[in-house]
Amino acid sequence: MTVRHLKLISILSTLFWAALLLHVYQSFIQPLPDDDRARQFAERYRITSSIQVIVIVIAGVTFSLLVWLRRAAWAAIALTCLAVFVLWKWYLAGLPGLFRSPLGDGTLERATSIWWRLHESLLVLHIAKVTLLMLSAVIWPFVYARLAKGDFRPTDDNART
Repeated sequence: MTVRHLKLISILSTLFWAALLLHVYQSFIQPLPDDDRARQFAERYRITSSIQVIVIVIAGVTFSLLVWLRRAAWAAIALTCLAVFVLWKWYLAGLPGLFRSPLGDGTLERATSIWWRLHESLLVLHIAKVTLLMLSAVIWPFVYARLAKGDFRPTDDNART
């Protein structure tokens, strides 16, 4: 792995984390429901989820840039942890709720149909996010190992390429 690879991985990571801001845009262009209770929930949800996404994006972009510009090994581990946390928070933690009422009835068939109804409109985006989050959780530990060994020091021959 060369410095070019590190630069490419960091830039792609930065772009991925910044692209998550599409969630903020999407949550504000969606019309609010007509039901008062649902509208109140949607108003609170889009504010709180947008704040969470912005904080996650700031952390992801910052750590990605630290890996690239400062060769900070700890930032690579932080990116691994961030990717695993986001994968858990956005995709895995909500799965049990699909089986319980009011959404589900305890069957896998009902949980699958609810999940599909919630995600079908943006399925390609969700698949891309899950794939990139899993790749981040795998790639950043390798980058950390190389950084920890000192393979990317500015005085190294790789730095000139």
